[in-house]
Amino acid sequence: MYFDTKIIVEFCCTHKLSINEFFILYLTYMESISTGDKRTRECALLYKYITEVEGLSTNKERIKSLEARGFCVDKNVESAARYFPDQVELKPKFYNNLFKILGGASDEVWEAFPPVISMETGSNFPARTISPEEFEPIYNKAIKNDPLTHKKVLDALEKQKKEGNVMCGLKKWVECRYWELETTNKKISSFSEGV
Repeated sequence: MYFDTKIIVEFCCTHKLSINEFFILYLTYMESISTGDKRTRECALLYKYITEVEGLSTNKERIKSLEARGFCVDKNVESAARYFPDQVELKPKFYNNLFKILGGASDEVWEAFPPVISMETGSNFPARTISPEEFEPIYNKAIKNDPLTHKKVLDALEKQKKEGNVMCGLKKWVECRYWELETTNKKISSFSEGV
């Protein structure tokens, strides 16, 4: 992911974060939104940075400060002998604001969406008939700029692609909230038949 230095500096100044605080929160954010092998890699990066640069005791103090300022919740047991950096839960104050300034969520979905849909009849049709620029406001409105919803969208899209259940174009898929069909255990084919 590309970072615009000006955006990061503005974000840190607005929220009174040091670069180290921002970076720890960012690594925690990346670990929290990832799944499978990617989550394991992100967690390893978080631990590597904290143990080799910050030190666990320094990080614990920093997390307590961030928690007091409303950026996260430390789920570590105070009396525990060990401290686990991945037991920190971010609060919307950080991840919603980060998500908005970084942008690019609609681009991720646009890129992940199949360019062509193949029907059982053998016919094909283009699935991305909207430009990324036109798609961005539609997508951001549909997910209400929420990073957790964005993750659900990406997960549902990947599952539907694997199962061959992407049956409409990108714009309709988002506007009709087809990603929700995965979370409610409905079959897309049965939903399409009723429309």
